[in-house]
Amino acid sequence: MFKLLLPFLIDAPAAPPAEPPAFEGAPPAEPPATPPAEPPKPGVMGQALEGQPPAEPPKHPAEGQPPAEPPKPGERPEFLPEQFWDTEKKTPKLEEMSKSYNEIRKAHNQLLNDGPGKPLEKAEDYLKDFTPPTKGIPEKEGEEGPDLDRFGDLKSDDPAFKAVAAGAKAANLSKEQFDKFMPAVMQAMNGYLPEPLDVEKEMAKLGDNGPTMVKTNVDWANALKNNGVINEDEHDLLFQFGSTSLGVQLCDKLRVNSGEKSIPLTPSVNTGVKTPDECRAMQADPRYTEDGPAGDAYRAEVDYEFKRTFGE
Repeated sequence: MFKLLLPFLIDAPAAPPAEPPAFEGAPPAEPPATPPAEPPKPGVMGQALEGQPPAEPPKHPAEGQPPAEPPKPGERPEFLPEQFWDTEKKTPKLEEMSKSYNEIRKAHNQLLNDGPGKPLEKAEDYLKDFTPPTKGIPEKEGEEGPDLDRFGDLKSDDPAFKAVAAGAKAANLSKEQFDKFMPAVMQAMNGYLPEPLDVEKEMAKLGDNGPTMVKTNVDWANALKNNGVINEDEHDLLFQFGSTSLGVQLCDKLRVNSGEKSIPLTPSVNTGVKTPDECRAMQADPRYTEDGPAGDAYRAEVDYEFKRTFGE
């Protein structure tokens, strides 16, 4: 009997071991732990998830679908454009495909070679062989752009150009892009710069005595420098200050206030017209306050000279 039951005993699966009985006084066994619930998601979409069953993981697009059948002999594959399929021969146009590929590569290489170019290594490299343009960008092809006259005679090493070159380097512009970009920048800035100084117009504002006033101020400024009263930088600033008609007049007032003689407004040598100082000297004459016919005659002469010098 044992020999008859032995094969069945060997092939029978082993029964799972029985759990040992709990000891007396031991706490009851805890139920298996459940995974913690995910925290609620904020916002409108999060509210829509409340009470919804958990989403199933997406299935692979091909899962449950039959595999794509290969094209039958004589049919155009889906990946092959119609222009490269010979409908009569039922074969791909390999020569046309090769030509099209070569044309695309040629156009791509030409785009790389004729493109804007590579950025330069240093900001100062953008200003090499750079000449500031005198004309802006024309509105129509074939026409001249607006004059950039307010920039004067700026050189390529001007601080403004250096700042733009640093910006071009930061933006990784090429030299060709920088040369096309600079006229647009200058044209935009040209409208905010002051009008260029017109020396002839400023001299006209000073009147006929303008050249004499300017020369006297120049001699005064040079004398201050030569005598050590002002240094070279102050001398340059004084000339900048006197670059306009208003500055010349103010320099003249400062010069006179420092003890220099005032400039006669009209020459008395050639015309016979007295200077303002000579007119005031006539008023200081005792005859000007004398009573009687002699005093009246002298005061009439002084009034006449004042009208000739200062006008009515």
